[in-house]
Amino acid sequence: MAVLTELQNDLILLSGAFVYVVLIIGISILLKKTDTISSHSARKIVHLFAGFAVFIVPYLKISPFLALIISGSVLIFTRFAGPKNIGKPVFEAIAEKDEHEKGYLSGPFSYALAINILVFIFSFKNAVRYFYFPASSIMVMMISDTAAAWIGRKWGKHKIDLKYTKTIRTVEGSLTMLITAFILSFFGFSFFGLWFPNSVQQVDYTWIAVISLLMAVNSTIVEIFSPSNIDDLTVPITGCLLTFGLTVLLFPASIGL
Repeated sequence: MAVLTELQNDLILLSGAFVYVVLIIGISILLKKTDTISSHSARKIVHLFAGFAVFIVPYLKISPFLALIISGSVLIFTRFAGPKNIGKPVFEAIAEKDEHEKGYLSGPFSYALAINILVFIFSFKNAVRYFYFPASSIMVMMISDTAAAWIGRKWGKHKIDLKYTKTIRTVEGSLTMLITAFILSFFGFSFFGLWFPNSVQQVDYTWIAVISLLMAVNSTIVEIFSPSNIDDLTVPITGCLLTFGLTVLLFPASIGL
């Protein structure tokens, strides 16, 4: 049985990630055009699933930096997709009111910018083995943020109204953020910290629980105090870097330092 070369491995992963992102966006546009879902729901589908494409990073053989081809392309597209250019179908399907005024997809741009920054930082040779930190924080951005908003709108009764954030959050939504962020982080740290092929450390499940709690608490606090138009940027970056910094300072042995 033939063994894939490093180049073949990376080309397959990059091609698969590209097709995956295009499919997620394409399905969202199709569902919106057929009035099956609203623009808000189409946007949430992209928000929930597109970011998983960057999880190819630890599996790239030639260089993890190659993942920036995908994430960087999405970043450029979200910045320049507007109502009068080639990105018009995407813009019309998922743009919110303030983005129509700005002329570009500012929310998805912040989302893509956060992913690019984290992928870049954790693609260096000595950093890629800690990819479970950005992987967990990206999942928190994709899933926990969405779940918190949904629970908050549907069942939230105790308001957290910080005027400068330009949105009203709720205790119920924030608790949802905390709980789901812990669960997702626990999975992320377990999967990328213990099971992925390039792992050279043995991360104890007790430490995984502690670090996951740090990630969940950091992310929830940042989300509460972040303005609504930049939380897709602040939550994953600060959640990841604060948790990583605290882990290095307080529990270095837990990650093999």
